[in-house]
Amino acid sequence: MTQQYKKSNAPIILSPDGIRIQISNSNKMKFRNTVNADTGLAEMMKSIIYCLIDKTNEGYGDEPQKFGWAYPLPKTIAEHCGCTERAVWDNLTALEDGVTKNGVTIPERWRLRVNRHGKARNSGGGRSKANWYFLNAWREFGAVDKSGGDAKQILLSGKPQHISGEYGAFSFLDEADGDSIATADGMSRRQQFVALANLYHEMGGRRVDQTMLNSAWNAFAKNGISFAVAVANLTEGESLSLSDCLNQKLPNESDEPF
Repeated sequence: MTQQYKKSNAPIILSPDGIRIQISNSNKMKFRNTVNADTGLAEMMKSIIYCLIDKTNEGYGDEPQKFGWAYPLPKTIAEHCGCTERAVWDNLTALEDGVTKNGVTIPERWRLRVNRHGKARNSGGGRSKANWYFLNAWREFGAVDKSGGDAKQILLSGKPQHISGEYGAFSFLDEADGDSIATADGMSRRQQFVALANLYHEMGGRRVDQTMLNSAWNAFAKNGISFAVAVANLTEGESLSLSDCLNQKLPNESDEPF
């Protein structure tokens, strides 16, 4: 059933990318209806997106840093969707990384950005507090400055980069120098992993099977090793396995290898 919204005049705010957006009730309804029409999205994922749409801060209050973000607790989302908190976390992770546990790719349009208040994923305690979530599609449905009526033409800050290789491909926005993937700006943890696995294969044609790939991903997802250090491990530790390269800092290695 389509949710009804009252007409409102929400303030114009800035997205995390610096785009002027408006989280009005009519824009919420357009966003929600388009999600509902996407037959490729699982119903549980749609329900979670609906919740985040409804919970997005429209631009009111004394904390402007929260404008445009949704920050419900996992318990709140689970109650809204009629599911377990474990299901909520699995779906939020898929929406951030762009791929489900079963390998199903989530369209870029429906992905989200997570603000963990300076904490890395799985750094401890992150799941006991409310993370902030920004739905990327607000740049489409909430855009104020539309070029030729097409919000997709709006340019984001930074330089678009494309990564491709043996283990997958994706595009991201390099918000740092725009010339190298030595920094992880704009990449989710899963995208970092795909880029590193591709690099591992490119360096000497080293290949890993799916079991080893899953093991390496599980290690990388849980530890706090930086993307830059992992790149250094891959280039310096040619005799190491992919899991070792992504799970530890090599002896005598600088914290800033670039």
